[in-house]
Amino acid sequence: MYMINNWYWIVGSNTASVYSSARASYVAPTNTAYKSWLASGKKPTKINDETDLQWVFQNGGNPAGWTATSSASAATPLA
Repeated sequence: MYMINNWYWIVGSNTASVYSSARASYVAPTNTAYKSWLASGKKPTKINDETDLQWVFQNGGNPAGWTATSSASAATPLA
């Protein structure tokens, strides 16, 4: 089931990290929470760019930590 507050996105061609709405930042594909999320049968959504990701949050509900002026690119990747 899709839950905007606990979802992951592959942004553009970035394969080094995925954006986590639960963490409001990028995480590495080796992140424990991400691996558990994948193991539960979920798959990340591929999205063109951060502008499209921002649109999702503004129109589908803002996850914790996201504001209208937030930028996913300003987030610090987490391991």
